[in-house]
Amino acid sequence: MPIEVKAGVVLASGMGRRLQDVTRGTPKCFYRLPNKTALIDYPVSAMIRAGVRKLAIVVPKGHAQEALSLYSTMPVELKVIENSRVDLGNAYSLVLSLGELEEQWAYVACCDTIFPHRFLERLSESSTGREDALIAISESTAYVSYGEASKVIVDRNWNVVEIGKHVESSRYVDTGVFLVSKSLLRMREEIEFKREVHLYELFNSAARMGYRVRAVNMRLEPWTEIDCREDLESLLYGRRREVLEYFVRETGLARVG
Repeated sequence: MPIEVKAGVVLASGMGRRLQDVTRGTPKCFYRLPNKTALIDYPVSAMIRAGVRKLAIVVPKGHAQEALSLYSTMPVELKVIENSRVDLGNAYSLVLSLGELEEQWAYVACCDTIFPHRFLERLSESSTGREDALIAISESTAYVSYGEASKVIVDRNWNVVEIGKHVESSRYVDTGVFLVSKSLLRMREEIEFKREVHLYELFNSAARMGYRVRAVNMRLEPWTEIDCREDLESLLYGRRREVLEYFVRETGLARVG
């Protein structure tokens, strides 16, 4: 029986170094496309459509007001978490957010990922309620850079064996969309946050230590992520725009251009 998930977390604390020539000091998540839609609107809209009623957004210290101004009138109970150590990476942001959650389960998405809300629904439908984390993986690399993607190796039961950019090849890639249990909060005692720690490092460490980390295949449904100027240009004018148009049809967000 699917678990009920009413909480969501959007990890938006990165400044987006590779996009700073475009965003000019604005955190990447708040960068607005020509239709005035911010990049963060896409994961937030997917979560609301999937039934999230309590939303936490992790932003860089000093940028809470931007998130509040965007979503204060949305049909969610909003919590904005300021991260004063953005240099420690998304894994630190995730652990920080889990400490603020009351719910046992939460959807998690990176702010630069554009994906259909069905990714979230499939995660909850696939859960047995005993996992510590479920990772949405995809066979589709049509709209992402395979070389820069985190590849995922799974066993026959869909347990995660290895995940990361260092994995040489796999038919599956990590989409940046997850369902996590508050049990992962214990990872803050297991990881030394003295440098930037990527999410894939956290999940790798968790799997090796006996946490239950499973993957759910989203197959070929379109999705993308925006890391650099080339990605953004492809989203607006190139192949990745197909993902944007698909998302707009699904959610009713304003078209771009």
